[in-house]
Amino acid sequence: MNMDKVKEHSRKFMERKYTDEAPYFDIAWEIFEEIIKGEKGEDLDLKGPIVRFEGDDTIMAPMVIRAFYTLYSEVGEEIESGRDPVNLKPSMMESLSKNNFSPEFSTKVIDFVLESWNYR
Repeated sequence: MNMDKVKEHSRKFMERKYTDEAPYFDIAWEIFEEIIKGEKGEDLDLKGPIVRFEGDDTIMAPMVIRAFYTLYSEVGEEIESGRDPVNLKPSMMESLSKNNFSPEFSTKVIDFVLESWNYR
């Protein structure tokens, strides 16, 4: 899996969709890298921790990174191959759905991926 692509596309997604939170991306990425390095060969539990602002507001970067990591680890080859979006979109949605991402968030991520690779 190309981790540079995961990072690049996660960052661009944050900059476009969550501009107020984009400055926190690098911190979230560093934590993500530590988790990946520390748990090689094991099933990664990327569901937590949740990073919070004051109160109940969460920072989206950890979830965004996890979504792109999930897509690249499960359907990355299909994405990179330029597979027909009519066939690719259901595979991507299934991947994110089975990893407990909401349909609304999944749609945002998938639409971004398809736009980024000029599928539309």
